[in-house]
Amino acid sequence: MAKRDSSDNALYRLVFMALLAALVYVGTLVRIPLGSSKVHLANAVCVFAGYILAPVDAGISAGLGSFLYDVTLGGYGLLDAFVTFISKFAMAFVAGILLKLCRRHVTESEELRGEHTPLLFVISAIAALTYTALYMLKSFLWVALGVVNAGSSKSVAAALEGNTLLKGALVYMIGKLPASLINAAVSAFLAPFLYWSVRPSLVKQGVIARLNPPKDKK
Repeated sequence: MAKRDSSDNALYRLVFMALLAALVYVGTLVRIPLGSSKVHLANAVCVFAGYILAPVDAGISAGLGSFLYDVTLGGYGLLDAFVTFISKFAMAFVAGILLKLCRRHVTESEELRGEHTPLLFVISAIAALTYTALYMLKSFLWVALGVVNAGSSKSVAAALEGNTLLKGALVYMIGKLPASLINAAVSAFLAPFLYWSVRPSLVKQGVIARLNPPKDKK
Protein backbone atom coordinates (compact mmCIF):
# COMPACT_ATOMS: atom_id res chain seq x y z
CA MET A 1 0.00 0.00 0.00
CA ALA A 2 2.88 2.35 0.84
CA LYS A 3 4.40 1.79 -2.59
CA ARG A 4 1.08 2.48 -4.28
CA ASP A 5 0.63 5.69 -2.27
CA SER A 6 4.14 6.76 -3.26
CA SER A 7 3.41 6.00 -6.92
CA ASP A 8 0.12 7.91 -6.78
CA ASN A 9 1.84 10.92 -5.21
CA ALA A 10 4.55 10.83 -7.88
CA LEU A 11 1.92 10.85 -10.66
CA TYR A 12 0.02 13.61 -8.86
CA ARG A 13 3.24 15.64 -8.63
CA LEU A 14 3.98 15.18 -12.34
CA VAL A 15 0.50 16.34 -13.29
CA PHE A 16 0.82 19.43 -11.10
CA MET A 17 4.28 20.13 -12.53
CA ALA A 18 2.79 20.00 -16.03
CA LEU A 19 0.00 22.37 -14.94
CA LEU A 20 2.49 24.90 -13.58
CA ALA A 21 4.62 24.58 -16.73
CA ALA A 22 1.49 25.42 -18.75
CA LEU A 23 0.83 28.44 -16.51
CA VAL A 24 4.40 29.66 -17.07
CA TYR A 25 3.83 29.29 -20.81
CA VAL A 26 0.58 31.27 -20.66
CA GLY A 27 2.15 33.84 -18.34
CA THR A 28 4.76 34.55 -21.00
CA LEU A 29 1.97 35.35 -23.46
CA VAL A 30 0.64 38.09 -21.15
CA ARG A 31 3.33 40.66 -21.87
CA ILE A 32 3.86 44.37 -22.39
CA PRO A 33 6.66 45.52 -24.76
CA LEU A 34 9.29 47.70 -23.09
CA GLY A 35 12.20 48.87 -25.23
CA SER A 36 13.99 45.87 -26.74
CA SER A 37 12.44 43.50 -24.21
CA LYS A 38 9.06 42.84 -22.58
CA VAL A 39 7.38 42.68 -19.18
CA HIS A 40 5.35 39.53 -18.54
CA LEU A 41 3.78 37.45 -15.76
CA ALA A 42 5.77 34.25 -16.28
CA ASN A 43 8.44 35.08 -13.70
CA ALA A 44 5.82 35.50 -10.97
CA VAL A 45 4.48 32.04 -11.81
CA CYS A 46 8.03 30.62 -11.71
CA VAL A 47 8.55 31.98 -8.18
CA PHE A 48 5.08 30.75 -7.20
CA ALA A 49 6.07 27.27 -8.39
CA GLY A 50 8.97 27.38 -5.94
CA TYR A 51 6.48 27.98 -3.11
CA ILE A 52 4.22 25.08 -4.07
CA LEU A 53 6.56 22.36 -5.32
CA ALA A 54 9.81 20.86 -4.13
CA PRO A 55 12.76 22.97 -5.40
CA VAL A 56 13.82 20.64 -8.22
CA ASP A 57 10.23 20.01 -9.33
CA ALA A 58 9.58 23.75 -9.34
CA GLY A 59 12.70 24.38 -11.39
CA ILE A 60 11.72 21.81 -13.98
CA SER A 61 8.20 23.25 -14.30
CA ALA A 62 9.45 26.83 -14.65
CA GLY A 63 12.20 25.89 -17.08
CA LEU A 64 10.02 23.62 -19.20
CA GLY A 65 7.20 26.16 -19.60
CA SER A 66 9.64 28.85 -20.69
CA PHE A 67 11.58 26.46 -22.94
CA LEU A 68 8.41 25.42 -24.77
CA TYR A 69 7.39 29.04 -25.30
CA ASP A 70 10.81 29.90 -26.73
CA VAL A 71 10.77 27.08 -29.28
CA THR A 72 7.13 27.53 -30.32
CA LEU A 73 5.88 31.11 -30.19
CA GLY A 74 9.03 32.86 -29.02
CA GLY A 75 10.93 32.35 -32.25
CA TYR A 76 14.15 31.46 -30.44
CA GLY A 77 16.59 28.72 -31.32
CA LEU A 78 17.34 25.67 -29.20
CA LEU A 79 20.44 27.24 -27.66
CA ASP A 80 18.47 30.27 -26.45
CA ALA A 81 15.67 28.04 -25.22
CA PHE A 82 18.09 25.81 -23.33
CA VAL A 83 19.69 28.81 -21.60
CA THR A 84 16.20 30.07 -20.73
CA PHE A 85 15.43 26.67 -19.20
CA ILE A 86 18.51 26.94 -16.97
CA SER A 87 17.83 30.51 -15.84
CA LYS A 88 14.12 29.91 -15.13
CA PHE A 89 15.00 26.66 -13.37
CA ALA A 90 17.42 28.62 -11.16
CA MET A 91 14.79 31.22 -10.27
CA ALA A 92 12.16 28.69 -9.14
CA PHE A 93 14.78 26.48 -7.47
CA VAL A 94 16.15 29.40 -5.43
CA ALA A 95 12.62 30.36 -4.33
CA GLY A 96 11.95 26.77 -3.27
CA ILE A 97 15.22 26.37 -1.38
CA LEU A 98 14.89 29.68 0.46
CA LEU A 99 11.30 28.94 1.47
CA LYS A 100 12.39 25.51 2.68
CA LEU A 101 15.08 27.11 4.84
CA CYS A 102 12.57 29.66 6.10
CA ARG A 103 10.18 26.91 7.20
CA ARG A 104 12.81 25.54 9.57
CA HIS A 105 12.20 28.60 11.72
CA VAL A 106 8.42 28.96 11.22
CA THR A 107 5.78 26.62 12.62
CA GLU A 108 2.85 25.42 10.54
CA SER A 109 0.40 27.53 12.55
CA GLU A 110 2.59 30.62 12.11
CA GLU A 111 2.74 29.99 8.37
CA LEU A 112 -1.03 29.56 8.15
CA ARG A 113 -1.43 32.89 9.92
CA GLY A 114 0.91 34.46 7.37
CA GLU A 115 3.50 35.54 9.92
CA HIS A 116 6.35 34.90 7.48
CA THR A 117 4.73 36.84 4.63
CA PRO A 118 7.36 39.64 4.74
CA LEU A 119 10.02 36.98 4.15
CA LEU A 120 8.15 35.83 1.04
CA PHE A 121 8.72 39.21 -0.58
CA VAL A 122 12.43 38.97 0.25
CA ILE A 123 12.59 35.42 -1.13
CA SER A 124 10.70 36.49 -4.26
CA ALA A 125 13.09 39.38 -4.82
CA ILE A 126 16.19 37.20 -4.41
CA ALA A 127 14.78 34.56 -6.77
CA ALA A 128 13.77 37.16 -9.36
CA LEU A 129 17.15 38.89 -9.20
CA THR A 130 18.84 35.51 -9.65
CA TYR A 131 17.11 35.24 -13.00
CA THR A 132 17.92 38.86 -13.84
CA ALA A 133 21.62 38.27 -13.18
CA LEU A 134 21.65 35.18 -15.39
CA TYR A 135 19.71 36.96 -18.13
CA MET A 136 22.14 39.89 -18.06
CA LEU A 137 25.07 37.48 -18.27
CA LYS A 138 23.48 35.77 -21.26
CA SER A 139 22.79 39.12 -22.98
CA PHE A 140 26.42 40.17 -22.53
CA LEU A 141 27.91 36.86 -23.66
CA TRP A 142 25.59 36.53 -26.67
CA VAL A 143 27.03 39.71 -28.20
CA ALA A 144 30.59 39.14 -26.96
CA LEU A 145 30.62 35.65 -28.49
CA GLY A 146 28.84 36.70 -31.68
CA VAL A 147 25.67 34.69 -31.06
CA VAL A 148 23.66 37.91 -31.46
CA ASN A 149 24.43 40.09 -34.46
CA ALA A 150 25.72 43.33 -32.95
CA GLY A 151 24.76 45.27 -36.06
CA SER A 152 21.09 44.44 -35.53
CA SER A 153 21.00 46.85 -32.57
CA LYS A 154 21.56 50.54 -33.34
CA SER A 155 22.85 51.24 -29.82
CA VAL A 156 25.32 48.36 -30.05
CA ALA A 157 26.40 49.34 -33.54
CA ALA A 158 27.06 52.90 -32.34
CA ALA A 159 29.08 51.61 -29.40
CA LEU A 160 31.17 49.50 -31.74
CA GLU A 161 32.30 52.46 -33.82
CA GLY A 162 35.95 52.77 -32.85
CA ASN A 163 35.43 50.61 -29.74
CA THR A 164 35.64 46.99 -28.73
CA LEU A 165 33.07 44.24 -29.07
CA LEU A 166 32.97 43.96 -25.28
CA LYS A 167 31.75 47.54 -25.01
CA GLY A 168 29.03 46.78 -27.53
CA ALA A 169 28.07 43.74 -25.47
CA LEU A 170 27.89 45.91 -22.36
CA VAL A 171 25.65 48.44 -24.13
CA TYR A 172 23.39 45.63 -25.33
CA MET A 173 23.17 44.18 -21.81
CA ILE A 174 22.35 47.55 -20.24
CA GLY A 175 19.59 48.04 -22.81
CA LYS A 176 17.97 44.85 -21.57
CA LEU A 177 18.30 45.76 -17.89
CA PRO A 178 15.26 48.08 -17.34
CA ALA A 179 12.66 45.58 -18.55
CA SER A 180 14.39 42.76 -16.67
CA LEU A 181 14.37 44.74 -13.42
CA ILE A 182 10.69 45.60 -13.91
CA ASN A 183 9.98 41.90 -14.47
CA ALA A 184 11.85 41.15 -11.24
CA ALA A 185 9.83 43.76 -9.34
CA VAL A 186 6.53 42.48 -10.75
CA SER A 187 7.30 38.87 -9.89
CA ALA A 188 8.61 39.77 -6.41
CA PHE A 189 5.39 41.65 -5.72
CA LEU A 190 2.85 39.28 -7.29
CA ALA A 191 4.20 35.85 -6.32
CA PRO A 192 3.46 36.12 -2.55
CA PHE A 193 -0.07 37.37 -3.25
CA LEU A 194 -0.64 34.55 -5.73
CA TYR A 195 0.64 32.06 -3.17
CA TRP A 196 -1.54 33.28 -0.33
CA SER A 197 -4.60 33.52 -2.54
CA VAL A 198 -4.55 29.79 -3.35
CA ARG A 199 -2.63 28.22 -0.44
CA PRO A 200 -5.62 27.88 1.96
CA SER A 201 -7.55 25.91 -0.67
CA LEU A 202 -4.52 23.79 -1.55
CA VAL A 203 -3.94 22.96 2.13
CA LYS A 204 -7.63 22.22 2.76
CA GLN A 205 -7.80 19.86 -0.23
CA GLY A 206 -4.57 18.12 0.73
CA VAL A 207 -2.70 19.24 -2.38
CA ILE A 208 0.30 20.63 -0.50
CA ALA A 209 0.68 17.41 1.49
CA ARG A 210 0.60 15.30 -1.66
CA LEU A 211 3.04 17.52 -3.52
CA ASN A 212 5.49 17.51 -0.61
CA PRO A 213 4.97 14.21 1.23
CA PRO A 214 7.17 13.57 4.28
CA LYS A 215 10.13 11.32 3.62
CA ASP A 216 10.02 7.85 5.11
CA LYS A 217 12.37 7.44 8.03
CA LYS A 218 14.63 4.43 7.81
